[in-house]
Amino acid sequence: DWAVRWVRETFADWLQPKPGTPRRIFISRKKTAFRRCVNEDEVYAISQRHGFTTLENEGLTFQEQMAIYAGAEMIMGPHGA
Repeated sequence: DWAVRWVRETFADWLQPKPGTPRRIFISRKKTAFRRCVNEDEVYAISQRHGFTTLENEGLTFQEQMAIYAGAEMIMGPHGA
């Protein structure tokens, strides 16, 4: 609980979603060197039918990512674990 409060207070300026940012985000791993999703194109095709927009984090700053994710309704993508 304290950690969530600290993050919100520390990054409050970044947590304001920008107008026009996607509400449903599919995180692409196409440009990564490791832990790629072998069927990403197929998964994205299905997600697109449900209103998801692809996002590639590699070209975005941490602040830009926070602003986009702050306004998201849903975020999906492969995890690296």
